[in-house]
Amino acid sequence: MRRSKGVKSAGNYFMVTLILLVVGAASAGAECLEGDCVIGRGTYTFDDGAKYIGQFRNGVPEGDGQMILPGGETYIGGFVGGKYNGSGVYTTADGSKYVGAFKDDLYEGQGTYTAKDGSRYTGAFARGEFHGKGTLIYPNGARYVGDFVKGVRQGRGVHTTPDGAKYEGNFKNDVREGQGRLTNPDGSSYTGEFKDGVPHGQGTGITADGKNWTGRWEKGEFKGE
Repeated sequence: MRRSKGVKSAGNYFMVTLILLVVGAASAGAECLEGDCVIGRGTYTFDDGAKYIGQFRNGVPEGDGQMILPGGETYIGGFVGGKYNGSGVYTTADGSKYVGAFKDDLYEGQGTYTAKDGSRYTGAFARGEFHGKGTLIYPNGARYVGDFVKGVRQGRGVHTTPDGAKYEGNFKNDVREGQGRLTNPDGSSYTGEFKDGVPHGQGTGITADGKNWTGRWEKGEFKGE
C-alpha cells in the first residue's frame, strides 16, 4: 500500500510553531493588560496580536497558561521557559487537535492527534512526529497498529481495512516490505516476502477455493511452477 494521504497530511501538522517569548523586551503594541507579567499571574498581549494568559516567572510564561495565536491556533497547558512543556492541548485554526505531552514546543511522549480529515493517531511521539508504538485510524475506517519511525509506518504492524482485508508483517517507508501475511475478504491469502507493497520473492498464495501456489512471485504475480 502506498503512502496514505491520511498519514502524509497528518504529518504536515506535527511541528508546532516555535514561540520565543521575551516579555521584558516589549515593542509597540505589546503590553501587560492585567496582573503581574514578571513573576505571578497575568495577561500579556504581543505586538503581532498573540495573547498569553497564565503564570509568569522572570518575565516569561512558566507554569500553567493559555496562548492564543493570531491565526486562530490555541495552546492550553504547561510552559517552561516560555515554551510548551508538559501536558497540553494544541488546536489549529482548521480544527486539528493534539492532546498529550510536549517538550520545547513539540509533541513529545504519549498523545493523541486528530487531523481535520478525521484521521486519528494515538501513541508515542518524538520531536513532533509519530515515533514508536501507536494506533492510526484512517478517515475510511482502516486501522494500523504497530511501529512508526519519523511519521511513517516502519517495523512490525497490523493493517486492517473496513472490507475485512488484513496484513500482518513488516513495513518500510510506509509500505509493506519484507515478511508478512495478507488475508483477503474472500478468504484467499498470501504469506511470504513483500516489496513495494505487493508479493515479491518467495511466498505461498492460497486461493479462496483452497488452491496452493508456492514459489517465486514478482510484482504481485506468481512466476513459479
